[in-house]
Amino acid sequence: AGDGRIYPWGNTWDPTLASTNRTADGSTPAAVPVNAFPGGSTPGGIYNLTGNIAEWVSDWYDPPFYGRPEGTIPDPTGPVSGTQKVVRGGSWDDDPQSARAAFRGANYPQNRNYDHGFRVVEPLTDPDS
Repeated sequence: AGDGRIYPWGNTWDPTLASTNRTADGSTPAAVPVNAFPGGSTPGGIYNLTGNIAEWVSDWYDPPFYGRPEGTIPDPTGPVSGTQKVVRGGSWDDDPQSARAAFRGANYPQNRNYDHGFRVVEPLTDPDS
């Protein structure tokens, strides 16, 4: 949201607000329905930016990218090529630090993973237009 929060709900980890490998009750971590942690959504109502299923994004992965000038602009698109794609948000199989939306993991695009998926989004439209 650009307001400096570490997690969608604030800056303190709370295992009752996301599905990661640090469960609140010590149970076995697992993927959960999208609305299983409504308190962990963003103020705008976006669910699971932390944990549950890690999300493939279109950016190529380059470890030092954000240290270069082109990586410091708002919403950089990443390098133009590479061998691995960025994976964000962590999953039910990750620890809280790796489950932040800002965390950049990586994987080869041809790999299938039990804890990776996609977030389908659509631009908001003005109901008056």
